[in-house]
Amino acid sequence: MLQSIIDAFKRLYSDVTFSLLYIPSDDLFNKYREASYHGRGPGLLLGPSEWGYKLYNEALISDIQQYVPGEYLTNINPAALASGKYNDALISLPLSLHGLVMYRNTSILSTAPYSFNELIALSQQVTHGGVVGSYLERGATFSSPDILGLGGRLMDNNENPAFNDLYGQEWLDLLKAFDEAGAVTFNTNRDLDMFKRGRVGIIIDGSWNASILAQAIGADNLAIDPWLTFGTGHMSGWVETDSIFLNANTTGNDQFAALSFIGYLLDPNVQMRLAEVGHIPSVTTTQPRDLFIQQAMVAFSDGVPYPNSIDPYVLNIYWNELDWAIKNVFEAGVDPEMALSTADRNITQIFRELRTEP
Repeated sequence: MLQSIIDAFKRLYSDVTFSLLYIPSDDLFNKYREASYHGRGPGLLLGPSEWGYKLYNEALISDIQQYVPGEYLTNINPAALASGKYNDALISLPLSLHGLVMYRNTSILSTAPYSFNELIALSQQVTHGGVVGSYLERGATFSSPDILGLGGRLMDNNENPAFNDLYGQEWLDLLKAFDEAGAVTFNTNRDLDMFKRGRVGIIIDGSWNASILAQAIGADNLAIDPWLTFGTGHMSGWVETDSIFLNANTTGNDQFAALSFIGYLLDPNVQMRLAEVGHIPSVTTTQPRDLFIQQAMVAFSDGVPYPNSIDPYVLNIYWNELDWAIKNVFEAGVDPEMALSTADRNITQIFRELRTEP
């Protein structure tokens, strides 16, 4: 598909030449890093957005903000666009999306709920005989984007905890309401397994599993729904991107050609061609033919950007402490406000110790 898109681009820009280099994904980051460090490498790099902050910190990719008109960005999914912003720079643009979505087995729940209260009512009507209306994941990596959907923050700009407030408490209220809506799991694949067996109405899982789930329960029985409202906000899921980076060594005519090709890749017609082979478009005006991709685009419009510029070690500290907060509330009966305060205090203490280590 990429070659055919390149051929179409070259019909518009006949003086531009391409040299495609395919490298296994496990090797691509280090190969690019080494080549760019020595002043070489491709003009453009296609890869996951989490590579961006590392490459930018080493001056191996460019800030493209000055080359992209503001109005050009208005039709890009906001969460996806945010994944390319780092330290007031625009270090990448999103080519396609993936992330968490809410799947529904329409043979169990024929109507898509709009609010979480509506899910509770519908779920209770269909829960019987080994079938449950929903099977929801409480683990922090899956449920913490709800904090942002409700209006809160996971951390501040200095990576310090920001969840210990009314939004954090509302998040725990939402997790409590999971029990009313059906079954609940905690960092397991039990929900996914039961959904594939046709015993569950709604789960939250990765968009990358759409084809597996369609095969398991039948494509006609599968839907991806918009995120449910709760209180004054809504549930949400992480949005991640496969992105386009401009090599910092690319200048002059090569830079102009590279930037032109970035713009071409984000044209809705080209995005639609990418959707034909399973990519979820980042450009909101794209009109793909595939129903699941259409539905995923709608769901991702209320998604939140995965914190890909945060060191994975730091994120794991957050996931671990929030998991303990969840367990303390729902297994040990700890007051939600106290559980959040403890998680906040523990994370702060861990960071204080890390920053004072020699």
